[in-house]
Amino acid sequence: MNFNKITLAALMALLLAACSDNDVAGGTEEETCVYSLAGQGGNVYPQLLKMRSDESGMAGDSQNVKGSSFAKNGTPVVVYELDSLTLVATGRTFVDTVYNDDGQFTFGELSLSSPYVLIEIKDSCTAYEGWRRGLWSSSAYPMSYEVPCNYDSLGAYGAALPSSCGITDTTKYPVPLGAVVDLRKYKEISVNSLTYMKISIVKKYVDEGMDFAAASKKAESEILEGYGIYEDFGDFESPKSVNGELSYVLRMIFRTMRRGSPFEVGLSEDMDFFYGVSPAAVAALGSSAEKLYLNTLKSLEYEIAYFAHEKGYGQCTESRENETHSVMDRSEDASFGLFVSSASIVCRSNKWVQGWKKVDFERGTMVDDRDGKTYKTVTYNWDGVTQTWMAQNLNYVDTTSTGVDSALKSNLLGATKCDKIDPSCEIYGRYYMWHAAMNLGLSDLNLTSALLRDVEYDDESGEETDIWDTVAVESSCLSADRSDSAEFEYCRFKYERCRVDNSAFTRQSERVAHQGVCPDGWRIPNKEDWEILAENVSKQGAILGDAGGSGFGHMDLTVMDFVDGEIPELRMNYKKVAPGFASVPDVNDARQFAYVFYVSGKFSTGSSSEYYYGNIGFDDLYRDVYVRCIKN
Repeated sequence: MNFNKITLAALMALLLAACSDNDVAGGTEEETCVYSLAGQGGNVYPQLLKMRSDESGMAGDSQNVKGSSFAKNGTPVVVYELDSLTLVATGRTFVDTVYNDDGQFTFGELSLSSPYVLIEIKDSCTAYEGWRRGLWSSSAYPMSYEVPCNYDSLGAYGAALPSSCGITDTTKYPVPLGAVVDLRKYKEISVNSLTYMKISIVKKYVDEGMDFAAASKKAESEILEGYGIYEDFGDFESPKSVNGELSYVLRMIFRTMRRGSPFEVGLSEDMDFFYGVSPAAVAALGSSAEKLYLNTLKSLEYEIAYFAHEKGYGQCTESRENETHSVMDRSEDASFGLFVSSASIVCRSNKWVQGWKKVDFERGTMVDDRDGKTYKTVTYNWDGVTQTWMAQNLNYVDTTSTGVDSALKSNLLGATKCDKIDPSCEIYGRYYMWHAAMNLGLSDLNLTSALLRDVEYDDESGEETDIWDTVAVESSCLSADRSDSAEFEYCRFKYERCRVDNSAFTRQSERVAHQGVCPDGWRIPNKEDWEILAENVSKQGAILGDAGGSGFGHMDLTVMDFVDGEIPELRMNYKKVAPGFASVPDVNDARQFAYVFYVSGKFSTGSSSEYYYGNIGFDDLYRDVYVRCIKN
């Protein structure tokens, strides 16, 4: 054998191969072996994650959180040999230091009689440094710092402190990073807060007679279950595991330690912010935005798990499927002086997730023969009443096909559009002017309607009677171009108190079936259709906007975009009130006039014209609405 060609690594491998593979702490015979060890000290977070206001003190790019709590360059790293039987330090130690800003360290040769070692990273920082690095420690670790200056002398918030101020608290607070490991199993190791938590638990179980490997896995399960997590995400010391799901666990621990737990207001706000976004809408923004959103949503799921554990809800199991709990009741948030919408968690597929109860429904699809587009559908059976709805908004605009009736072609021209963040209408569907959704030309509506002239009061009964005058609407206003703001505003103002005559397509005392822009066999839903849907979903403890629970599909329009070019930031200026949906008005109730609003999980009706005595006004004919067709 040519020893000149044997590398140090190969020699160490030969030496290690001669050592015992006995996996029991305290093997009956101890052998001297040479081990190598490389590692990284600190807590790893997902690399693309949206930061929140309570983390604004963390150093680094607020959108690319990569190792913001790694041990500082030059930090001492100590390896203690542990007795194979007792895991008590034998007195043999090895010392090195972290050699870069990523918290990395290495030991080329560790000649040991036991494969079990304790690794300690002697990281520390002042209160100010710890805040900037996004660290936490014991309950005594300060979350703020003091300066010998008045607040006014500090200038603007976030500005550098004047040199005359300095930081009064110069105490070095320890950052707990350590691990106890079997070097036969690892050549590369992550030393983080989770491995630090394991140390005392592993030693306890070994003292009770458990072998090291079993004690290590039991300790990991115990720690995760303490945060409401009942899955095995791999060894805490494994760099691969820590860069995977465990990074989200570390992130959750950081956030809950930072703000306190359970903190329902913060959790409810976060859930409200990220709830109801269509995956397709996020994906359309590109892979970076999609990854940013999914990472942040997954991080939130672990916080929900911890919240459920802290509240004593227990583990989500198959037998508890569809069980729900409120995160915060509206009555609770008054003490915080905040308005926080009620949020809910539900047990689904053995995990507590954001959502409400799930109703019974059947998914399906339908094809619009006019243009070949396929839409998802959902079918419900409400105590004998069957409804089949489109589970997506309609996106029909073909005005060239010979099979389309001439009236529909005419009414759609110039009367549809896509949202600016969805130029193809493939995600949210298409906006239709109300008259176009109804497939009604303006000249078809009897706009020689009526103008509210006066109101008579009956002093005895207290009832009011509207006095109307018949008026003829100018022909130019029947074809008013909405892009011509001056002309449109003139017409809108002149006829804002006019009532449209809907008698041509609404009938009293019976459900109205009006096809409108819907394909054959489908129609525009009327007031009763919406009420049957909303009331039955609500009766079962669900909400229509919860796509997974109701099957109805995503309803809230969420505005998302990129900010500052290369920096992916998911900015969601969501609307608490979704866009209106086209609906056939009910002649018996003037306020059920044009479409239905979706508000905070429930349906209600109304628009600006409701304040003008509840009638379909001139501008309502031009109002943009979405269309969800219902099957005849």
